[in-house]
Formats: sequence, C-alpha cells, structure tokens
Amino acid sequence: MMKTIHKVLSTALIAAFCLVSTASQAAERIKFARNAVSKTVTGTLSSYNSQRVYIIGLQAGQRFDIQPVSNRHPITVSVVDPTGESIDDWGADCHSTHSSTTEYTGDYKIYVTECAKADPWKGSFTINISALH
Repeated sequence: MMKTIHKVLSTALIAAFCLVSTASQAAERIKFARNAVSKTVTGTLSSYNSQRVYIIGLQAGQRFDIQPVSNRHPITVSVVDPTGESIDDWGADCHSTHSSTTEYTGDYKIYVTECAKADPWKGSFTINISALH
C-alpha cells in the first residue's frame, strides 16, 4: 500500500515538474557511440523551475544506471518508463543517482532538476548514463 502511494506521489511530482517548468529545454535523445555502453552528458539549469529532459531507448531487461560526475550543485534525477510511470521510489529528495533493470522496451525519459530540498542555484551539471544488456 505504501509503495503504491509512494509511486503515485512520485509520478505526480514528475508531472508537476513537467507542467511548472517554464525554462525547460527541448528533450535531448541519448545515443551511444558504436559499441559503447555509456555516455556522459552535460546540461544547465537556469532556475529552480528549469529542467533538462533526456530520452533513451532501452530494451526490456536492460540494466540502466545514472551517476553524477562531479556536480557542484545538488540535482534530482527522475526516470519515467514508456508507459508514463515513474520508476523511482522517492519524492523530491536529492537523488542524483538511479539504478534499475527496465521492465518495458521503449523510450525512457530522464528528468534532471534542482533538488527541491536544497538552496536554489543555476549552472551546469554532468551525469553519466549507462545501459548494459
């Protein structure tokens, strides 16, 4: 029961990020170089309400990890599966990492925002995204 409530709240939080964000940029598709299993991406956040969205195509059963790379500011990373459901089990905490095994084949969306529990900031962040078969 608590897990369901938590999942609903997490999904609502991500939807709120999508609707409230007035300074968001267009989604960026993540494409790995030939034979690569990871990619490092850098983005910027310009205000508390801004976000970066990345899209990555994954297969069901694929291991999927996101790790920060020397971020100076706290970020929150949230992931939504191809059905529109959040696959994170937390709310607006400062979670800058994500690890899971995909349940569905399709496009997964990665949302990077400022951590809602930290002081506002603007600037750049860098994350490493990896996907293993």
